[in-house]
Amino acid sequence: HLPAGPEGPRVGEEPHTDMHVAPSALSSSPLPQRHRLTWKRRALKEICAFLLLCNILLWIMPAFGARPQFDNTIGAEFYEFTMWAAVVNIGLPFGIFYRMHSVASLFEVFLTS
Repeated sequence: HLPAGPEGPRVGEEPHTDMHVAPSALSSSPLPQRHRLTWKRRALKEICAFLLLCNILLWIMPAFGARPQFDNTIGAEFYEFTMWAAVVNIGLPFGIFYRMHSVASLFEVFLTS
């Protein structure tokens, strides 16, 4: 071993290390700690996830051409088929728009909860 400079340890000496750190210094570390979610936040997160999946399903079906309104004959019998087809085709984009924005809002609530 060669002797170190004026700041370094000399031959035969152990370098000075801070191996013993006070417990209070460890608790105030800037490292993020994972904490358990409270039951209210967990319930909100699960409800949002359920509603999010439901809205995605109700948004995707009509967006790809599914028209379950025509399977139910009550609307077609009451309005006659031509008027019922017009009501369904005019209302369909509004329903898709509503569901799409509902999915976005629920996803934001899910992320912040």
